[in-house]
Amino acid sequence: MCGLIRVPDGSFLASTGLPGDAAAGYLSIWWALIILGAVTLVYTVAGGFLAVLMTDVVQFGVLMAVVIFLIPLSFNAVGGVSEFISRASEIPGFFSGTSENYTWVWLALWLFLNVAMIGGDWPFVQRYISVPTIKDAKKSTYLIGIFYFLTPLIWYLPTMIYRVMEPGLALDADAATMTYNGEHAYVNISKMVLMSGMVGMMLAAMLSATLSNVSGILNVYANVFTYEIWGYAKKNREADEKRRIKVGRVFTLIFGLVIIGISMLVPFAGGAERVVVTLLTMVICPLYIPSIWGLFSKRLSGNQLLWSMAITWVVGFTAKFTIPTNILRGNLLESLSGLVFPVLILICMEIWSKYKRITNIGYESIREYTDPAADSEPGADIKKAVKGYSHMAMDVFCITLAVIALMLVGLMIAGDPKTMSVINIVVWFVVSILAIVVAYSIYRVLERKRL
Repeated sequence: MCGLIRVPDGSFLASTGLPGDAAAGYLSIWWALIILGAVTLVYTVAGGFLAVLMTDVVQFGVLMAVVIFLIPLSFNAVGGVSEFISRASEIPGFFSGTSENYTWVWLALWLFLNVAMIGGDWPFVQRYISVPTIKDAKKSTYLIGIFYFLTPLIWYLPTMIYRVMEPGLALDADAATMTYNGEHAYVNISKMVLMSGMVGMMLAAMLSATLSNVSGILNVYANVFTYEIWGYAKKNREADEKRRIKVGRVFTLIFGLVIIGISMLVPFAGGAERVVVTLLTMVICPLYIPSIWGLFSKRLSGNQLLWSMAITWVVGFTAKFTIPTNILRGNLLESLSGLVFPVLILICMEIWSKYKRITNIGYESIREYTDPAADSEPGADIKKAVKGYSHMAMDVFCITLAVIALMLVGLMIAGDPKTMSVINIVVWFVVSILAIVVAYSIYRVLERKRL
Protein backbone atom coordinates (compact mmCIF):
# COMPACT_ATOMS: atom_id res chain seq x y z
CA MET A 1 0.00 0.00 0.00
CA CYS A 2 2.77 2.44 0.91
CA GLY A 3 4.29 1.71 -2.51
CA LEU A 4 1.38 3.64 -4.07
CA ILE A 5 1.92 6.85 -2.06
CA ARG A 6 4.84 9.02 -3.14
CA VAL A 7 6.15 11.68 -0.76
CA PRO A 8 8.72 14.43 -1.40
CA ASP A 9 12.36 13.64 -0.71
CA GLY A 10 13.38 14.76 2.74
CA SER A 11 9.82 14.66 4.11
CA PHE A 12 9.44 13.30 7.64
CA LEU A 13 6.77 10.97 6.18
CA ALA A 14 9.24 9.37 3.76
CA SER A 15 10.60 5.84 4.06
CA THR A 16 13.30 5.43 6.68
CA GLY A 17 15.25 2.92 4.61
CA LEU A 18 15.16 0.40 7.45
CA PRO A 19 14.51 -3.28 6.68
CA GLY A 20 10.79 -3.86 6.09
CA ASP A 21 10.04 -0.22 5.25
CA ALA A 22 8.78 1.00 1.87
CA ALA A 23 11.13 1.91 -0.98
CA ALA A 24 12.82 5.32 -1.03
CA GLY A 25 10.52 8.15 -2.08
CA TYR A 26 7.36 6.50 -0.73
CA LEU A 27 5.37 6.80 2.48
CA SER A 28 7.01 5.13 5.47
CA ILE A 29 5.12 2.09 6.67
CA TRP A 30 5.35 3.27 10.29
CA TRP A 31 3.77 6.64 9.53
CA ALA A 32 1.07 4.84 7.55
CA LEU A 33 0.32 2.62 10.56
CA ILE A 34 0.10 5.60 12.91
CA ILE A 35 -2.15 7.61 10.57
CA LEU A 36 -4.46 4.72 9.73
CA GLY A 37 -4.62 3.63 13.35
CA ALA A 38 -5.55 7.14 14.48
CA VAL A 39 -8.28 7.45 11.82
CA THR A 40 -9.72 4.07 12.75
CA LEU A 41 -9.75 4.90 16.44
CA VAL A 42 -11.48 8.25 15.87
CA TYR A 43 -14.41 6.99 13.81
CA THR A 44 -14.82 3.75 15.79
CA VAL A 45 -14.86 5.52 19.16
CA ALA A 46 -17.09 8.35 17.91
CA GLY A 47 -19.41 6.44 15.59
CA GLY A 48 -19.63 3.01 17.19
CA PHE A 49 -21.52 0.21 15.48
CA LEU A 50 -23.13 2.30 12.73
CA ALA A 51 -19.79 3.78 11.69
CA VAL A 52 -18.24 0.31 11.51
CA LEU A 53 -21.24 -1.02 9.54
CA MET A 54 -21.15 1.73 6.92
CA THR A 55 -17.38 1.63 6.46
CA ASP A 56 -17.63 -2.16 6.03
CA VAL A 57 -20.14 -1.66 3.23
CA VAL A 58 -18.02 1.00 1.51
CA GLN A 59 -14.83 -1.05 1.71
CA PHE A 60 -16.66 -4.12 0.39
CA GLY A 61 -17.97 -2.16 -2.58
CA VAL A 62 -14.66 -0.52 -3.41
CA LEU A 63 -12.54 -3.62 -2.88
CA MET A 64 -14.80 -6.00 -4.82
CA ALA A 65 -15.24 -3.58 -7.70
CA VAL A 66 -11.56 -2.76 -8.09
CA VAL A 67 -10.32 -6.34 -7.71
CA ILE A 68 -12.90 -7.71 -10.16
CA PHE A 69 -11.92 -4.92 -12.60
CA LEU A 70 -8.26 -5.79 -12.06
CA ILE A 71 -8.70 -9.43 -13.13
CA PRO A 72 -9.61 -8.90 -16.83
CA LEU A 73 -7.03 -6.11 -17.07
CA SER A 74 -4.37 -8.47 -15.74
CA PHE A 75 -5.37 -11.25 -18.14
CA ASN A 76 -5.31 -8.73 -20.98
CA ALA A 77 -1.81 -7.60 -20.01
CA VAL A 78 -0.45 -11.15 -19.89
CA GLY A 79 -2.02 -12.09 -23.24
CA GLY A 80 -5.10 -14.01 -22.15
CA VAL A 81 -5.99 -16.97 -19.97
CA SER A 82 -4.23 -19.55 -22.15
CA GLU A 83 -1.02 -17.51 -22.18
CA PHE A 84 -1.18 -17.19 -18.39
CA ILE A 85 -1.56 -20.96 -17.98
CA SER A 86 1.24 -21.59 -20.47
CA ARG A 87 3.70 -19.29 -18.71
CA ALA A 88 2.67 -20.45 -15.27
CA SER A 89 3.33 -24.07 -16.24
CA GLU A 90 6.96 -23.17 -16.89
CA ILE A 91 7.44 -22.14 -13.25
CA PRO A 92 8.23 -25.21 -11.14
CA GLY A 93 5.54 -25.85 -8.55
CA PHE A 94 3.32 -22.93 -9.59
CA PHE A 95 0.13 -25.00 -9.59
CA SER A 96 1.26 -27.27 -6.78
CA GLY A 97 -0.89 -27.25 -3.68
CA THR A 98 2.14 -27.34 -1.40
CA SER A 99 5.65 -25.95 -1.11
CA GLU A 100 8.77 -26.62 0.90
CA ASN A 101 7.51 -24.40 3.71
CA TYR A 102 3.81 -25.29 3.53
CA THR A 103 3.32 -29.06 3.27
CA TRP A 104 0.10 -31.11 3.11
CA VAL A 105 0.32 -31.71 6.85
CA TRP A 106 0.55 -27.97 7.43
CA LEU A 107 -2.40 -27.32 5.10
CA ALA A 108 -4.53 -29.89 6.94
CA LEU A 109 -3.70 -28.24 10.24
CA TRP A 110 -4.38 -24.80 8.74
CA LEU A 111 -7.81 -26.03 7.64
CA PHE A 112 -8.45 -27.16 11.21
CA LEU A 113 -7.35 -23.72 12.42
CA ASN A 114 -9.88 -21.98 10.17
CA VAL A 115 -12.67 -24.25 11.38
CA ALA A 116 -11.75 -23.39 14.96
CA MET A 117 -11.46 -19.69 14.11
CA ILE A 118 -14.90 -19.49 12.49
CA GLY A 119 -16.39 -21.27 15.49
CA GLY A 120 -14.53 -19.34 18.19
CA ASP A 121 -13.39 -15.95 16.91
CA TRP A 122 -15.68 -13.19 18.20
CA PRO A 123 -15.91 -11.25 14.90
CA PHE A 124 -17.06 -14.49 13.23
CA VAL A 125 -19.29 -15.63 16.08
CA GLN A 126 -21.27 -12.38 16.08
CA ARG A 127 -22.34 -13.12 12.51
CA TYR A 128 -24.53 -16.01 13.61
CA ILE A 129 -25.48 -15.15 17.18
CA SER A 130 -26.80 -11.69 16.30
CA VAL A 131 -29.57 -13.06 14.08
CA PRO A 132 -33.00 -13.89 15.54
CA THR A 133 -33.51 -17.55 14.55
CA ILE A 134 -31.54 -20.76 14.13
CA LYS A 135 -32.49 -20.80 10.45
CA ASP A 136 -30.94 -17.34 9.98
CA ALA A 137 -27.81 -18.44 11.85
CA LYS A 138 -27.38 -21.39 9.48
CA LYS A 139 -27.83 -19.12 6.48
CA SER A 140 -25.20 -16.76 7.85
CA THR A 141 -22.74 -19.60 8.43
CA TYR A 142 -23.30 -21.05 4.96
CA LEU A 143 -22.72 -17.60 3.47
CA ILE A 144 -19.42 -17.31 5.37
CA GLY A 145 -18.38 -20.71 4.02
CA ILE A 146 -19.26 -19.80 0.43
CA PHE A 147 -17.33 -16.53 0.59
CA TYR A 148 -14.44 -18.27 2.32
CA PHE A 149 -14.22 -20.67 -0.62
CA LEU A 150 -14.84 -18.28 -3.53
CA THR A 151 -13.16 -15.01 -2.57
CA PRO A 152 -9.57 -16.36 -2.50
CA LEU A 153 -9.99 -17.21 -6.18
CA ILE A 154 -10.81 -13.55 -6.83
CA TRP A 155 -8.21 -12.01 -4.52
CA TYR A 156 -5.24 -14.12 -5.62
CA LEU A 157 -5.65 -14.14 -9.40
CA PRO A 158 -4.08 -10.68 -10.01
CA THR A 159 -1.01 -11.54 -7.94
CA MET A 160 -0.67 -14.93 -9.63
CA ILE A 161 -0.78 -13.22 -13.01
CA TYR A 162 1.82 -10.68 -11.88
CA ARG A 163 4.14 -13.52 -10.91
CA VAL A 164 3.92 -14.81 -14.48
CA MET A 165 4.43 -11.34 -16.00
CA GLU A 166 7.74 -10.88 -14.20
CA PRO A 167 10.11 -13.46 -15.77
CA GLY A 168 12.29 -15.10 -13.19
CA LEU A 169 10.51 -13.44 -10.27
CA ALA A 170 11.29 -15.40 -7.08
CA LEU A 171 12.39 -18.51 -8.96
CA ASP A 172 15.81 -18.56 -7.34
CA ALA A 173 15.23 -16.06 -4.55
CA ASP A 174 15.49 -16.77 -0.85
CA ALA A 175 12.47 -16.96 1.46
CA ALA A 176 12.78 -13.32 2.61
CA THR A 177 12.80 -12.04 -0.98
CA MET A 178 9.81 -14.21 -1.89
CA THR A 179 7.89 -12.85 1.08
CA TYR A 180 8.76 -9.27 0.10
CA ASN A 181 7.72 -9.85 -3.53
CA GLY A 182 4.48 -11.47 -2.45
CA GLU A 183 3.54 -8.64 -0.11
CA HIS A 184 4.16 -6.05 -2.85
CA ALA A 185 2.54 -7.98 -5.71
CA TYR A 186 -0.82 -6.19 -5.50
CA VAL A 187 0.84 -2.78 -5.53
CA ASN A 188 2.99 -3.71 -8.52
CA ILE A 189 0.21 -5.23 -10.62
CA SER A 190 -2.02 -2.24 -9.83
CA LYS A 191 0.59 0.23 -11.05
CA MET A 192 1.18 -1.91 -14.11
CA VAL A 193 -2.37 -2.28 -15.46
CA LEU A 194 -4.63 0.26 -13.73
CA MET A 195 -5.18 3.77 -15.04
CA SER A 196 -4.33 6.77 -12.85
CA GLY A 197 -7.69 7.25 -11.18
CA MET A 198 -8.16 3.56 -10.54
CA VAL A 199 -4.74 3.27 -8.92
CA GLY A 200 -6.03 5.75 -6.37
CA MET A 201 -9.19 3.67 -6.04
CA MET A 202 -7.10 0.55 -5.40
CA LEU A 203 -5.25 2.50 -2.72
CA ALA A 204 -8.62 3.45 -1.24
CA ALA A 205 -9.66 -0.20 -1.37
CA MET A 206 -6.54 -1.31 0.49
CA LEU A 207 -6.95 1.44 3.06
CA SER A 208 -10.65 0.79 3.59
CA ALA A 209 -10.14 -2.97 3.87
CA THR A 210 -7.48 -2.42 6.52
CA LEU A 211 -9.59 0.10 8.41
CA SER A 212 -12.70 -2.07 8.20
CA ASN A 213 -10.92 -5.13 9.56
CA VAL A 214 -9.40 -3.23 12.47
CA SER A 215 -12.56 -1.29 13.31
CA GLY A 216 -14.63 -4.50 13.29
CA ILE A 217 -12.21 -6.16 15.71
CA LEU A 218 -12.18 -3.08 17.97
CA ASN A 219 -15.97 -2.89 18.02
CA VAL A 220 -16.45 -6.57 18.87
CA TYR A 221 -13.75 -6.84 21.52
CA ALA A 222 -14.71 -3.56 23.19
CA ASN A 223 -18.33 -4.71 23.28
CA VAL A 224 -17.48 -8.09 24.82
CA PHE A 225 -15.13 -6.62 27.42
CA THR A 226 -17.66 -3.93 28.33
CA TYR A 227 -20.71 -6.14 28.73
CA GLU A 228 -19.31 -9.59 29.56
CA ILE A 229 -16.19 -8.79 31.62
CA TRP A 230 -16.41 -5.26 33.03
CA GLY A 231 -20.22 -5.46 33.22
CA TYR A 232 -20.06 -8.87 34.93
CA ALA A 233 -18.50 -7.35 38.04
CA LYS A 234 -21.12 -6.96 40.76
CA LYS A 235 -20.57 -3.21 41.18
CA ASN A 236 -21.03 -2.61 37.43
CA ARG A 237 -24.11 -4.72 36.76
CA GLU A 238 -26.49 -1.82 37.33
CA ALA A 239 -24.53 0.65 35.20
CA ASP A 240 -26.67 2.60 32.74
CA GLU A 241 -26.07 2.65 28.99
CA LYS A 242 -24.37 6.06 29.08
CA ARG A 243 -21.67 4.75 31.41
CA ARG A 244 -21.30 1.53 29.41
CA ILE A 245 -20.74 3.56 26.23
CA LYS A 246 -17.97 5.53 27.96
CA VAL A 247 -16.34 2.32 29.18
CA GLY A 248 -16.67 0.79 25.71
CA ARG A 249 -14.88 3.78 24.21
CA VAL A 250 -12.06 3.40 26.72
CA PHE A 251 -11.67 -0.29 25.80
CA THR A 252 -11.73 0.64 22.11
CA LEU A 253 -8.94 3.15 22.66
CA ILE A 254 -6.84 0.65 24.65
CA PHE A 255 -7.23 -2.16 22.11
CA GLY A 256 -6.57 0.26 19.25
CA LEU A 257 -3.29 1.43 20.75
CA VAL A 258 -2.24 -2.18 21.37
CA ILE A 259 -2.99 -3.12 17.74
CA ILE A 260 -1.04 -0.10 16.45
CA GLY A 261 1.92 -1.01 18.66
CA ILE A 262 1.96 -4.64 17.54
CA SER A 263 1.57 -3.72 13.86
CA MET A 264 4.59 -1.40 14.03
CA LEU A 265 6.72 -4.39 15.05
CA VAL A 266 5.60 -6.50 12.08
CA PRO A 267 8.32 -5.29 9.63
CA PHE A 268 10.99 -6.34 12.14
CA ALA A 269 9.48 -9.83 12.53
CA GLY A 270 9.79 -11.10 8.98
CA GLY A 271 6.81 -9.46 7.33
CA ALA A 272 3.04 -9.71 7.62
CA GLU A 273 2.80 -13.31 6.36
CA ARG A 274 5.22 -14.63 8.97
CA VAL A 275 3.60 -12.69 11.82
CA VAL A 276 0.02 -13.60 10.87
CA VAL A 277 0.81 -17.32 10.58
CA THR A 278 2.66 -17.36 13.92
CA LEU A 279 -0.02 -15.38 15.78
CA LEU A 280 -2.88 -17.48 14.43
CA THR A 281 -1.26 -20.86 15.03
CA MET A 282 0.57 -20.28 18.32
CA VAL A 283 -1.43 -17.55 20.08
CA ILE A 284 -4.97 -17.30 18.76
CA CYS A 285 -5.88 -20.91 17.98
CA PRO A 286 -5.01 -22.16 21.51
CA LEU A 287 -7.76 -19.75 22.60
CA TYR A 288 -10.35 -21.02 20.11
CA ILE A 289 -9.93 -24.77 20.54
CA PRO A 290 -10.54 -24.92 24.33
CA SER A 291 -13.39 -22.40 24.01
CA ILE A 292 -15.23 -24.56 21.48
CA TRP A 293 -14.33 -27.78 23.32
CA GLY A 294 -15.84 -26.38 26.50
CA LEU A 295 -19.23 -25.97 24.80
CA PHE A 296 -19.51 -29.74 24.32
CA SER A 297 -17.63 -31.11 27.32
CA LYS A 298 -19.68 -32.06 30.38
CA ARG A 299 -16.58 -32.71 32.48
CA LEU A 300 -14.10 -29.85 31.97
CA SER A 301 -14.39 -26.63 33.95
CA GLY A 302 -13.44 -23.13 32.92
CA ASN A 303 -10.26 -23.29 34.97
CA GLN A 304 -9.16 -26.45 33.17
CA LEU A 305 -9.70 -24.77 29.81
CA LEU A 306 -7.60 -21.81 30.94
CA TRP A 307 -4.86 -24.16 32.09
CA SER A 308 -4.86 -25.87 28.69
CA MET A 309 -4.35 -22.49 27.03
CA ALA A 310 -1.52 -21.53 29.36
CA ILE A 311 0.27 -24.89 29.03
CA THR A 312 0.00 -24.72 25.23
CA TRP A 313 1.55 -21.24 25.12
CA VAL A 314 4.41 -22.11 27.49
CA VAL A 315 5.30 -25.40 25.77
CA GLY A 316 4.78 -23.98 22.27
CA PHE A 317 7.00 -20.93 22.64
CA THR A 318 9.62 -22.91 24.55
CA ALA A 319 9.77 -25.40 21.69
CA LYS A 320 9.86 -22.63 19.08
CA PHE A 321 12.95 -21.02 20.60
CA THR A 322 14.79 -24.24 21.53
CA ILE A 323 14.16 -26.84 18.79
CA PRO A 324 16.46 -26.30 15.76
CA THR A 325 14.73 -25.87 12.39
CA ASN A 326 16.80 -28.70 10.91
CA ILE A 327 15.00 -31.08 13.28
CA LEU A 328 11.48 -29.70 12.84
CA ARG A 329 10.60 -26.96 10.35
CA GLY A 330 9.31 -23.74 11.92
CA ASN A 331 5.88 -23.71 10.23
CA LEU A 332 5.18 -27.33 11.13
CA LEU A 333 6.40 -26.80 14.70
CA GLU A 334 4.06 -23.84 15.13
CA SER A 335 1.11 -25.77 13.72
CA LEU A 336 1.73 -28.83 15.87
CA SER A 337 2.19 -26.81 19.06
CA GLY A 338 -0.79 -24.53 18.47
CA LEU A 339 -3.27 -26.91 16.85
CA VAL A 340 -2.42 -30.48 17.88
CA PHE A 341 -0.95 -30.00 21.35
CA PRO A 342 -4.01 -28.27 22.90
CA VAL A 343 -6.23 -31.10 21.59
CA LEU A 344 -3.96 -33.67 23.25
CA ILE A 345 -4.06 -31.72 26.52
CA LEU A 346 -7.85 -31.53 26.41
CA ILE A 347 -8.15 -35.26 25.66
CA CYS A 348 -5.93 -36.06 28.65
CA MET A 349 -8.05 -33.79 30.86
CA GLU A 350 -11.22 -35.50 29.62
CA ILE A 351 -9.81 -38.97 30.40
CA TRP A 352 -8.67 -37.88 33.85
CA SER A 353 -12.04 -36.26 34.64
CA LYS A 354 -13.90 -39.35 33.46
CA TYR A 355 -11.66 -41.57 35.60
CA LYS A 356 -12.39 -39.37 38.61
CA ARG A 357 -16.13 -39.32 37.70
CA ILE A 358 -16.14 -35.53 37.58
CA THR A 359 -19.09 -33.74 35.99
CA ASN A 360 -19.11 -29.98 35.60
CA ILE A 361 -22.29 -28.50 37.09
CA GLY A 362 -22.03 -25.57 34.72
CA TYR A 363 -22.56 -27.86 31.73
CA GLU A 364 -25.80 -29.21 33.18
CA SER A 365 -26.97 -25.68 34.00
CA ILE A 366 -26.41 -24.56 30.43
CA ARG A 367 -28.27 -27.61 29.07
CA GLU A 368 -31.24 -26.86 31.29
CA TYR A 369 -31.26 -23.15 30.49
CA THR A 370 -33.78 -22.00 27.92
CA ASP A 371 -34.29 -18.50 26.57
CA PRO A 372 -37.93 -17.92 25.55
CA ALA A 373 -36.81 -15.09 23.25
CA ALA A 374 -34.35 -17.29 21.37
CA ASP A 375 -35.23 -18.70 17.95
CA SER A 376 -38.29 -16.51 17.58
CA GLU A 377 -39.22 -14.30 14.69
CA PRO A 378 -38.62 -10.61 15.42
CA GLY A 379 -41.52 -8.22 15.77
CA ALA A 380 -42.65 -5.72 13.15
CA ASP A 381 -40.61 -2.86 14.66
CA ILE A 382 -37.38 -4.85 14.63
CA LYS A 383 -38.01 -6.08 11.09
CA LYS A 384 -38.57 -2.49 9.98
CA ALA A 385 -35.34 -1.35 11.64
CA VAL A 386 -33.37 -4.23 10.11
CA LYS A 387 -34.77 -3.44 6.67
CA GLY A 388 -33.88 0.21 7.17
CA TYR A 389 -30.25 -0.68 7.92
CA SER A 390 -30.20 -3.07 4.95
CA HIS A 391 -31.48 -0.37 2.64
CA MET A 392 -28.97 2.11 4.02
CA ALA A 393 -26.14 -0.35 3.40
CA MET A 394 -27.30 -1.12 -0.15
CA ASP A 395 -27.70 2.60 -0.90
CA VAL A 396 -24.13 3.21 0.19
CA PHE A 397 -22.94 0.19 -1.79
CA CYS A 398 -24.63 1.34 -5.00
CA ILE A 399 -23.39 4.90 -4.56
CA THR A 400 -19.86 3.54 -4.18
CA LEU A 401 -20.19 1.54 -7.41
CA ALA A 402 -21.70 4.54 -9.22
CA VAL A 403 -18.76 6.76 -8.22
CA ILE A 404 -16.34 4.17 -9.65
CA ALA A 405 -18.36 4.00 -12.88
CA LEU A 406 -18.40 7.81 -13.20
CA MET A 407 -14.64 7.91 -12.71
CA LEU A 408 -14.15 5.44 -15.55
CA VAL A 409 -16.55 7.38 -17.79
CA GLY A 410 -14.58 10.53 -17.04
CA LEU A 411 -11.33 8.82 -18.03
CA MET A 412 -12.90 7.68 -21.30
CA ILE A 413 -14.18 11.18 -22.07
CA ALA A 414 -10.74 12.62 -21.27
CA GLY A 415 -9.16 10.13 -23.65
CA ASP A 416 -6.77 8.65 -21.08
CA PRO A 417 -4.35 6.49 -23.13
CA LYS A 418 -4.29 3.61 -20.65
CA THR A 419 -8.09 3.61 -20.50
CA MET A 420 -8.54 3.75 -24.27
CA SER A 421 -6.16 0.81 -24.76
CA VAL A 422 -8.60 -1.42 -22.84
CA ILE A 423 -11.80 0.37 -23.82
CA ASN A 424 -13.80 -2.86 -24.28
CA ILE A 425 -13.06 -4.00 -20.72
CA VAL A 426 -13.86 -0.55 -19.31
CA VAL A 427 -17.18 -0.31 -21.17
CA TRP A 428 -18.15 -3.82 -20.05
CA PHE A 429 -17.37 -2.97 -16.45
CA VAL A 430 -19.26 0.35 -16.50
CA VAL A 431 -22.32 -1.30 -18.07
CA SER A 432 -22.25 -4.04 -15.41
CA ILE A 433 -22.18 -1.45 -12.62
CA LEU A 434 -25.04 0.51 -14.19
CA ALA A 435 -27.07 -2.71 -14.49
CA ILE A 436 -26.62 -3.41 -10.77
CA VAL A 437 -27.55 0.16 -9.78
CA VAL A 438 -30.60 0.25 -12.10
CA ALA A 439 -31.82 -3.17 -10.91
CA TYR A 440 -31.60 -2.10 -7.27
CA SER A 441 -33.32 1.22 -8.01
CA ILE A 442 -36.20 -0.61 -9.70
CA TYR A 443 -36.46 -2.95 -6.71
CA ARG A 444 -36.69 0.01 -4.30
CA VAL A 445 -39.37 1.69 -6.43
CA LEU A 446 -41.48 -1.46 -6.59
CA GLU A 447 -41.05 -2.02 -2.85
CA ARG A 448 -42.27 1.50 -2.08
CA LYS A 449 -45.35 0.93 -4.25
CA ARG A 450 -46.14 -2.28 -2.32
CA LEU A 451 -45.97 -0.35 0.94
